[in-house]
Amino acid sequence: TWFDTPEGISVPAEDQATRGFLSRRGFKETATAVTYQVTLQPDVVARAAQQAAEKVAGQGYRLELITDAQPIIDGALDDLVSHRPGHPFRTATALAPDGSVAATCVGYTMSELRPDKGAIYEVRTASAHQGRGLGRAVVSQQLADMCQRGIRECEVLTIPDQSPAAPGLYSSLGFSPVRKWVVME
Repeated sequence: TWFDTPEGISVPAEDQATRGFLSRRGFKETATAVTYQVTLQPDVVARAAQQAAEKVAGQGYRLELITDAQPIIDGALDDLVSHRPGHPFRTATALAPDGSVAATCVGYTMSELRPDKGAIYEVRTASAHQGRGLGRAVVSQQLADMCQRGIRECEVLTIPDQSPAAPGLYSSLGFSPVRKWVVME
C-alpha cells in the first residue's frame, strides 16, 4: 500500500519491492515520514485542551473552531480557504490579540472508512507566534473536538526533517509512532 501526498508518494519503509519498482522508474527517496497514533481518552484530552487554552488566553490569544474552511496564517479570520462541500475538515484556530490567525490545526474524520477515527492533516504556526504553546493549544482543541464527536482514535503523518518539533509535541500528547514511511518523488 502506498499513498500519493503533496510531498510525493509515501511507501512503507519496509516495502523494499515498491521502493525498488519506483526507483527503477526514476523516483528518488526524498524524506522519511512517521505516522503517530493515539487512543483518545475524553477526560485526559479535555484536561489537556483546557490547560493549553488557559495558557494561550493568558497571553491574549483566543481559540476558535472553524468548520468546512481553513483560515490563512497571518490573515484575518474571514480570510478563508474553503474545503470541498461536505468534506469533514474542521480547523482549530488560535487568534492573536490583533485578530490575525496565529496558528491552525486542520483535522478530519475518516468518515467513510472508520467514523470513529480522525486524522490531523496539518498544523501551522505563524513564525512571529512560535514558541508560545499555540501548536499544543490548537492540536489539543482539535483532539477535544474529535472526542466530542465520538472519535476515539487519531493519527497524524509527519516528516521530522521538515517539522523537527512535531515528534516531541505529538509524543507529549500521548501519540506513539506506529509506522515509518519513505517519501519518493
